[in-house]
Amino acid sequence: VKFKDRLIELLQTTNKSEIILPNFYCPFIMNAPLSVHMIDERPQDGRYMQDCKLAYEKHNAVGYWQVKCRSLFKHGNNPTEAVGSEKTCIDSGGFRCSGLDYSLSTNNRDHKWVPLYFV
Repeated sequence: VKFKDRLIELLQTTNKSEIILPNFYCPFIMNAPLSVHMIDERPQDGRYMQDCKLAYEKHNAVGYWQVKCRSLFKHGNNPTEAVGSEKTCIDSGGFRCSGLDYSLSTNNRDHKWVPLYFV
């Protein structure tokens, strides 16, 4: 079954206000002096992939579905929102980042849900 067909089926049959989409997309873009490219492999361990959700929202009597994904930092995607070990890692220029691995989606299960993004 194709992803699109399964998604349509879920939307038509669910009574939930959100559908979790594990390892949905890769927000990381690799930057080199002569090229910029997306990471196109999908490793089995979820490395570089982010969990997302399809969330039903209603504003002014209009309902719609939107995709939200786990943020890079615990409180959002802005580095100024980083606290604790995340702030230490950023302030050190990436040298004191013990225990942090932003390439694993299993490390951000308690992070805030935010709109799609790229890093």
